[in-house]
Parts: sequence; C-alpha cells; structure tokens
Amino acid sequence: MTQLGDVCNFKEWKLAEVCDRLSSGKVIRSSELTGNGAYPVIGGNGERGRTETYNFDGECAVVGRQGANCGNTRFFKGKAYMTEHAVVVQGNEKVNTRYLAALLSTMHLGQLSAQSAQPGLSVKTLAKQTVALPPREVQDRIAILLTTIDDSIYNINQTNGYLLEMMDARCKSVFGNERDCALNAVCSYVGDKTSALNAESSTYVSTESLIASKGGRQLAASLPKSGKATVYKAGDTLVSNIRPYFKKIWFADMDGTCSTDVLVFRAKNPSYKSLLFFTLYNDDFFAHLVAGSKGTKMPRGDKNQAMHYGIPTFDESLKQLASQANHVLALVSSNSHQAKALAELRDALLPKLMSGEIDVSKVELPTQANSHLCG
Repeated sequence: MTQLGDVCNFKEWKLAEVCDRLSSGKVIRSSELTGNGAYPVIGGNGERGRTETYNFDGECAVVGRQGANCGNTRFFKGKAYMTEHAVVVQGNEKVNTRYLAALLSTMHLGQLSAQSAQPGLSVKTLAKQTVALPPREVQDRIAILLTTIDDSIYNINQTNGYLLEMMDARCKSVFGNERDCALNAVCSYVGDKTSALNAESSTYVSTESLIASKGGRQLAASLPKSGKATVYKAGDTLVSNIRPYFKKIWFADMDGTCSTDVLVFRAKNPSYKSLLFFTLYNDDFFAHLVAGSKGTKMPRGDKNQAMHYGIPTFDESLKQLASQANHVLALVSSNSHQAKALAELRDALLPKLMSGEIDVSKVELPTQANSHLCG
C-alpha cells in the first residue's frame, strides 16, 4: 500500500499540466440574478445569488481571482453559473479534483495577486504554479476523507434549512391573513454604531457574507478599513438591504458588528424575538421590501417603507408559537456550531494530510457525494 509519508513518492508538476480546465467563468448580468433561481451563481467569494441557467456541470476547484480575498479556494460539485471572478480548475487523470482543491487551498494563492487597489489573480499566473502530488491512490483516499466531512457539514446545513422552512410554514398557518399591525409596532432598527476598525472576522457581517435564499451567514471575506459599523446583539434579526430579492437573512446567536447596508431589527419585547425573525423570514416580507426598493443596478430597500409591513398582533395568544420558534432557532444555532467545528477540524487536518503526517491507508472506498460548494 502506498504511503504518503514517503516524500520520494511525490512528483512535481506545473498546475497547467494536471488540469483539463483552468479558466475563468463568464459575466452574468445583474438582471439575471434572483433569490430563487435553480442554480447558484459562483463568484470569487462563493455563492453570490441564484439564476435560471448554468454554464458548469461537474466537479472543480473554484479559485477567487478578484478582490481582497482573491486566491481563496473551494471545492464545488454540481451545476452552477461560474462568473468571471471565479477560476474553474478541473484535474485530469493525474490528480483527484477534490484533492487538488484542498491542496490549492493551502498554497496561499492570494500572495500571487497584483499589489493594487483591486488585487487580481490571473489564470496565466496560476498555470505556472508548481504542485507536488503523491500517487493517485493516496489522493483518492484523502479526497474520500475530506468528502466525508464536507457531506456531514452539508447535511447539517440542509437540516437547518428544513427546520426553518417547517417553522415558517407553522407561523404562516397560525398567522393566517391577519395583518392588523405594522412592523414598527413590534420592533425597531438598531442604530448603535462603532468604528469599523472594531470589527472582528468571527462576528462581522457584510451583505456578501449573508447567504442568498435565506441561507444564513458565512464568514466575511474581508473587514472594513474605515467608516462605521452597526453593533448587533444576540437575538437581533439581520437582513441585507442591498438587492433584497436575494432574501438574505440571519438570526444572530452572538454579539457583533455588521455593515451599515445590513438592517438590524430588534424586538421591542424580547419574548417575541423569534417570532419577529420568522415574520421577516416570510417571502411576503421580502416582496414588500423589493416593492419599496430604489435604484436599478444595486437597489436598496426603503427603511421607512419596510416598517409599514403588515403583521398580526404579537400577544399572549402567540406564546406557545413563540416557544416553538425559540426551540427551532436554538437547534439551528447548535447545528451551525457543530458544522463550524467540523469545518475547523477539516481545515486543521489539511496540512497534515497534504504532508503525509496522517496515514490514510485504511480509509474506505468512496460513496456518492452531494452537490454543494465546500469551504
């Protein structure tokens, strides 16, 4: 059995020599982006929206080629629209693409970008990079291990999505068509500000780090270097106010800061903070926000108009529903922390897997993986 620990088994190649495809995606018009499209739109920092067409189907490493976070690398499997800010890397017979994505993620590719106001990473520069590969058998076993962790993370995120959708349906059933109250009767915008320099990567929320189609939150690609940031608290609901048709929303389970383009809603009565979240989670609220938005290329919601959204009265009759909503959001938070721990474990294992410090000879044969973006 081949062991990765024997460095003599590594062979060096230029990246271009081990790729069937090494090229960027295509431009997509903003008018083609939606919140509910069939396929994800993948940019340099991950999913940036949805659309109804795709230009990629398969497995690849996605390397961001523009912006402060250029060089970041993720593995993708499935159908998607790859934009011009994403470099698509597909291995040939010499390399397992999942393995290659992991290897590239450890190579600090961002250091290759041009030192300018808008850093960029060219395909030509990537093609010249040297990659040291162990035998294909070892690559495949490492890929199986990484895929197992990725699939666990994916399944946790899917479970969270199901939990939220079921609770959303429950709230709609109880609320019915009752709209005898305005949103501003039960909540207000958080206006507390701090210097943007106080933002921390673990808790800062940007419009881009909120995931489209009510997907929650991921780590922001970068932190602001000037200006102000809004201070949010656990129990607040955060909604992106840019292109509200993307339906970006997150229930905060921690304290932190966010972009001033993120609306922070705080329940006037903390007992109803979870009901407030599911009120805003409703598609009808996003339709209301879209209807009042202003601008063409990058529309923003009207904050005053948003607060006139009609809702049912929050009173004692909804106490049981509020308790159920609290329980669901607590489960979602717990699951999210578990997914984060798995991602951190995977990332901690990567250098040891790449160097051969971890023996993978007993890793079992692969199973069919889910289609998702991993990072």
